[in-house]
Amino acid sequence: MAILAIFFGIWLWKAFSFNGAWLHYKMAFVFLLIIYHLISGKLLLNIIKNKPFRSNIALRLFNESSLLIVIPIIYFVVSKNA
Repeated sequence: MAILAIFFGIWLWKAFSFNGAWLHYKMAFVFLLIIYHLISGKLLLNIIKNKPFRSNIALRLFNESSLLIVIPIIYFVVSKNA
């Protein structure tokens, strides 16, 4: 699903020629979200291999940090015409 979302996002960006600072900020946060996704995959592989992982507090903070990335993405999309 992530690959489809990225593909269609780029297609819409190029097809409708969206531009503006809001788009650059949004794309930066989307890039951070992709990095977050890759780190999550690495943590999952560590759990499958029974490797020790960080404390519960660190995992909880990491889990909630995705929200700090998604909220600005939604804000930039909604307020682009404002």
